[in-house]
Amino acid sequence: MALHEFAHKIDEEDGYYDGRPLFDAAEKGKNWAQVLGAEFERLQRRAHEGEQEAPAVLDLYGAESPAEFFAVATESFFVIPTAMRTAHPRLYRELQNFYRLDPAALLSGNPAAGQYPG
Repeated sequence: MALHEFAHKIDEEDGYYDGRPLFDAAEKGKNWAQVLGAEFERLQRRAHEGEQEAPAVLDLYGAESPAEFFAVATESFFVIPTAMRTAHPRLYRELQNFYRLDPAALLSGNPAAGQYPG
């Protein structure tokens, strides 16, 4: 999917394919490693144990590497934002802060609600 590949391009902007994109200010990424690391480990456990979410919010392919996790999470953030916000609220907030957009709020029918607050 295009969003998945888009995330890889964003990830590679700093020359590394590691699941940590560039931030316009250091403080904006201060929780990134902690939140995405915990969610990545959670997905790896699910993949290893053969456990599925109902409904699946993050594709198990994201357990392959931090770079794939970022791409899978980005895809879910834009394609199924309400489910992602419900199942992975901290991850959703990190992506919301990074992309400066709230796609779940946009689905509410109020375009102003989807604007980034910060």
